[in-house]
Amino acid sequence: MNGYRKFTGALFKVNDVISKVELLLMSISMVILTAVMSWQVLTRYFIGIPATWAEELCRYLFIWTSFVGSAYAVWMSEHIEIDLIDNVIKAKFKDAEKVLAWLKKIVLLVIIVFSLYFLNLYYGYVEQIARLKQYSGAMEINMVYPMASGVAGLALIVFHALSLLIMPIESITGKNLGEERVMGALFVFLGVFFLLAILVKIPVGFSLGIGATATFLYAHLPVINMAQGAFSALDSTSYLAIPFFMIGGMLMEYSGISKSLLDLVESIIGRLKGALGIVTIVTSALFGVLTGSAMATISAIGRIVTPVMKERGYRPAYIAGLLASTCFLGILIPPSVPGIMYALAASTSVTDVWMSTIGPGLLFVLGYCIVNYLRHGRFEVINTEKVTFKQAVGNFGKRLFQAIPALLMPIIIFGGIYGGICTATEAGAISCVYGVIYFLIKKIAFRNSIDKDANLGKIFALSAVVTCTITFVMIFANVATRAITLSGVTNMVSAWVVENISNRYIFLLIVNVIYLIMGTFLDINCSLLLMTPLLLPAAKALGIDEIHFGAITLVNLSVGFMTPPFANGIFMSAKIVGVNFVEVIKEIWPFLIVGLAVIAITTYVPAISLAFVPGHLV
Repeated sequence: MNGYRKFTGALFKVNDVISKVELLLMSISMVILTAVMSWQVLTRYFIGIPATWAEELCRYLFIWTSFVGSAYAVWMSEHIEIDLIDNVIKAKFKDAEKVLAWLKKIVLLVIIVFSLYFLNLYYGYVEQIARLKQYSGAMEINMVYPMASGVAGLALIVFHALSLLIMPIESITGKNLGEERVMGALFVFLGVFFLLAILVKIPVGFSLGIGATATFLYAHLPVINMAQGAFSALDSTSYLAIPFFMIGGMLMEYSGISKSLLDLVESIIGRLKGALGIVTIVTSALFGVLTGSAMATISAIGRIVTPVMKERGYRPAYIAGLLASTCFLGILIPPSVPGIMYALAASTSVTDVWMSTIGPGLLFVLGYCIVNYLRHGRFEVINTEKVTFKQAVGNFGKRLFQAIPALLMPIIIFGGIYGGICTATEAGAISCVYGVIYFLIKKIAFRNSIDKDANLGKIFALSAVVTCTITFVMIFANVATRAITLSGVTNMVSAWVVENISNRYIFLLIVNVIYLIMGTFLDINCSLLLMTPLLLPAAKALGIDEIHFGAITLVNLSVGFMTPPFANGIFMSAKIVGVNFVEVIKEIWPFLIVGLAVIAITTYVPAISLAFVPGHLV
């Protein structure tokens, strides 16, 4: 027994060292990606000599980072999971922790088996490429080198998972198949995915991969398409926007800009009834624009406003409900990562998708302000102390000056895009450079304004981890998309819709119900990648604009983020404020009604979502 303990202890240390190397490489990769993409913009726009190799280098480095980062996420248990089964086990078993530990063992075993299968498949694909001696277009390197990323990543996944599996239990915290066969393929995929992801808590990326594998085997599709899909999933310059906006968002989050934004908004509307609630709503929207993260918005804004709101008589449960309702506004007001993911899944313009959700986002802000007034503001006693016009202007000017660095970021992004200086991806890289400069200035000149533990290394490392957990899902979502496309599911669904649902309004009603249900228990990015390939072709067949459909999709899934019973936003806000989950649910319903109203308006009044999209107004 002692020998076993010594062996597992040594194995843990080896894995720990490897994981630190992985994290270091991921962080360095993020720095290189930012620098190279920014250099490409500079050389093309200011020097007139574009760096043709830059884009290709970034794509392949991004793919390597994603596969290696996926292995790191296995060791650190960072992969996206659906935690529904956890609550059931904790409610039914006295020794819940031990049951969950054994469940973890089962999960690891599934991960190992699937990864070994896919590793063998992918290695065969790489061997095929090696025999053909294919070279990249710009750098003229052998394609074996970028494609070897999958072999390395999957091998590391197996090693980490196998190491965790043998640890002591207490240490574990294009072929036509016919209609019947096509339906069978759809049920196989969805059945396997939901069984593994929800009932067994297999991480979503692995569940997608196993579901896709089962579909390929059931439909007798050539499995080489799986390996091709895994590599091509990330082989697009547009996807590089994801890590760039992750880095830029985190730089802004750790720079302490939330306080400056709060002060600016309060200087404008601070004397209105319910002002602090309105300040929270507007600031959450502004902060969400900078970070693109609902969780970051709750954390940053919630920790600042909660003590002040309690002092001014706001009920704790109401505060948590307000935070949970406003946190996703950054998903709707650009730039946002989910907007990028829908655009790429739909093969359409990222910028157009971003602009399509501005209208619904503003409707949310207006609706929430009305709810805040009715629920709290009208009963509030406001400060009647007289303030001169000069004092008011002076206070506003001071707050505006302090907030200028934060407000400049969206100006840089959209100014660069619409000014023809750079693409959305390159704008993300430039925003990272700007974020680094801003962070360093604040760190050096205003030390007290930034958390002492915050540093660039930590920020780039966290960005890499979050990015890789998303991209791993994207890899196997693309494989799953190939499975349902090649098996004929997409065509069958489109044909069924056209034959049976001639009214686009009824179809959109059904879509809304599907998205709302999925949004309650699935991560927004997972839902996007899973459902867009399935539903978008049917929408197009009914003449629905793909940009408008994107707005409908994003608004629905955003509302799902605060919809019980599995609302991550509510869990997070309840934790920050220090209240019971059930108490928050009682306060969330007025905001949820606003959400449903905005969904209906976005769905049936296309002009709301298309008004800000050049050339799409109908």
